[in-house]
Amino acid sequence: VIIDAFTGVGGNAIQFARTCSHVIAIDIDASRLRLARHNAAVYGVADRIEFIHGDFLALAPRLAADVVFLSPPWGGPDYA
Repeated sequence: VIIDAFTGVGGNAIQFARTCSHVIAIDIDASRLRLARHNAAVYGVADRIEFIHGDFLALAPRLAADVVFLSPPWGGPDYA
């Protein structure tokens, strides 16, 4: 299991899902997460990705995975 903590529109999660059986993709922005779901379907890997709308920092204590991939958006927490 790999967690993509700041999934955005899903580019990294999609690549992980090509070789991993279970990816957890998390994003705080619902519109980006919708795009990530769409993109995963386009690339045929949506069945291997669990999408979670939320703040990774708040969710982290309740998650379990082999790897956590952190690639936060450019500009820090105030980036829009």
